Amino acid sequence: MRGILIFVLLFVVVSSSAQEEVFSYVWKERVHDIGDDNVIMGPLANLATSVVYQRDEEDILQIEFGKKVKVYEAKKTQSWGFVQFPKLFKTVDDELAITWRMNPDKSGVQFKSGWKYSSDLGKKWTFRWAERPVIPGVKLNNGNYIKFLSNYKNDSLLPINALPFETRTNYSKTNYQFYDLDTIPKSLLEKDVIKYNKDSGKFEKEKIVLENDKRLIYNIGGKIPNIMWGPLLKLENGILIKAMYPGYLKTENNCVTNSSIVFYKSDDNGESWSYQGSISPLKKELDNKDVPQEFTEPSLEVLEDGSLITIFRSSLGIKTAPMYAAKSKDLGKTWSSPRKITPNGVLPQLLKLENGVLVLTSGRPGVQIRFNAEGDGIKWTEPFEMLKYKGLRGQVSCGYTGIIPTSENSFLLVYSDFRNRDEQNRLRKAILVREIVVKKL
Repeated sequence: MRGILIFVLLFVVVSSSAQEEVFSYVWKERVHDIGDDNVIMGPLANLATSVVYQRDEEDILQIEFGKKVKVYEAKKTQSWGFVQFPKLFKTVDDELAITWRMNPDKSGVQFKSGWKYSSDLGKKWTFRWAERPVIPGVKLNNGNYIKFLSNYKNDSLLPINALPFETRTNYSKTNYQFYDLDTIPKSLLEKDVIKYNKDSGKFEKEKIVLENDKRLIYNIGGKIPNIMWGPLLKLENGILIKAMYPGYLKTENNCVTNSSIVFYKSDDNGESWSYQGSISPLKKELDNKDVPQEFTEPSLEVLEDGSLITIFRSSLGIKTAPMYAAKSKDLGKTWSSPRKITPNGVLPQLLKLENGVLVLTSGRPGVQIRFNAEGDGIKWTEPFEMLKYKGLRGQVSCGYTGIIPTSENSFLLVYSDFRNRDEQNRLRKAILVREIVVKKL
């Protein structure tokens, strides 16, 4: 690891409006080898904080981390899965909403969630009984919305003569059986999409088939996953790009890749979709000697030059592993070699602000925000830490975040805090929101 000496100026400013302390400092960028095994904490911004970020003795960013707003606080001690995995979005009525999980993080359990709304850009949050907000998906140029639906199908739909060409056991000791696509009936190849029609004001389910699809069908314990996880991005010209995971692909030597990220395109408002390309964790594609176990949880954004950037997770379960980045200049057909950009992280979220700054949020351990001032996704700031985690046992957050822009220079961040304390100083999980303002200097 290489490093440079840090000189940090720290002082406190008291806000006259809210009488709240705002911690202000100048942060001089350190240089780290991302290949280091140890995760190094970045500058702390767990309280209202104002930071001037310097690189090579030059001021490049002014960042204001707003105070924490508590959206929800658990009434009792909760286990893993409860009061976590928050989602931040706007409804079809343009209302700001947050949902979070209220069930164990296990497959097959009944899905439950909590929710709240905000009408003042996240300053206050209210609960409305029997009005659980619905994530509408991506707004199309025609004013309608579209999103993909994930579910499971019964393996009884498999033909009697359909034999798996490969069986493997994953890290959780689950057997996967993979099938050639030409042996699979159309009913198993169909995917579900949910569309919102602005004229009727209704959500409707439709079935589609992904043309030239390369993802293999597989069987897990009698169920066929019809999983469509991953972001959907709309370009200015209306073209839709969908990144999906997990994607298992057949290799030239008749084997199956580890979990890959697969890309699809639609140029007719989501009426039809075609396979574009994929990113697989193959040794020859990587810039290091270690082969990641899997690529999952991609984020997706378009850069100023029209190219796409994706940043994704490579860790298994709760293990710590790097996040990787890749770029495409042909709408996802081909991708640059994945490169490490962080030593840790799950479910990265990407956002391009109108001022040209790229924002990257992720977590585990903790919750981090990074910025790319140039807007090209190459050089990122050190991670600003939303929570303290060094020296603490166990996770301090699920690490899953959500972000949404509020102006050309600002955005809202939602995350979970496992070390939150209630008025009686008892540990209680909480869902928190903060507004962050970032400007180029």
